[in-house]
Amino acid sequence: DREWRGVLTALLIFGATYLVLAIGRLPGFRVDRTGAAIIGAALMLAANVLTVQEAYHAINYDTIMLLFGMMIVVANLRLSGPDSGECVRVIQSDGDEFAFLSWSNQGIASASWFGVGVWDTDSGDYRKLDGHRIGGGCAWTVAYSGSGSLASGGEDRTVRTYDPHFLRCQRVLQGHTEKVWSVSWAAGGRGLVASSSMDRTVRIWAAAVGECECVLEGHSNEVLSVAWAPDDGPDSDQWRLASGCVDETVRVWDINSGRCIHALRGKP
Repeated sequence: DREWRGVLTALLIFGATYLVLAIGRLPGFRVDRTGAAIIGAALMLAANVLTVQEAYHAINYDTIMLLFGMMIVVANLRLSGPDSGECVRVIQSDGDEFAFLSWSNQGIASASWFGVGVWDTDSGDYRKLDGHRIGGGCAWTVAYSGSGSLASGGEDRTVRTYDPHFLRCQRVLQGHTEKVWSVSWAAGGRGLVASSSMDRTVRIWAAAVGECECVLEGHSNEVLSVAWAPDDGPDSDQWRLASGCVDETVRVWDINSGRCIHALRGKP
């Protein structure tokens, strides 16, 4: 009787462990294949199916090395590309339409017709931020800086910056005469925000003091997007910005001089 109970216990533990290994994770718990194998081995010892000495002699070191090598390969594949391609969470809004998203450690920030909000990716909770006043609070763009500060641009022709910890509006940057389509933070912790607008201009703002550093003019139509050069660190002598426009050009700007150094055309 006792022997049969031991065999049945071993089969149950063995079957449950291999089921988790086949699925890839333990439903409802953060346990992957490696964790399942360790738990299964521990249960074998706890249930007295194996003694510690028997378990020690059952170890096959060739198999251990093979599994270790496979774990290294899988880890590198996860770092270099998507894992399963599965949707891990669906975050829904109440009739809102998202115009733009930006993701950082603070969460996922969204710009929409109803304004700016931040989603907690773990809980799915949503927090609406005070901000843009025209068009129901319509925001067209959001962007996180490397330090977690948030900026948004909207229908009310303003750029707004938010405290990274309490998500309160810190500055309202005014100067554009039409809606703001895009915002982008300079790399390297400079505290500069670029914004593009329907008014055909690009503005560079010192976010900490709320002042416009310069206005870049040259596009003949509304400017839809801006992006800083990624390799211009805080100690670089050259700060460059690209802007894309409805006039079918991308302009590259030298921020120090305020000059357009390249005008790239999308069509011959």
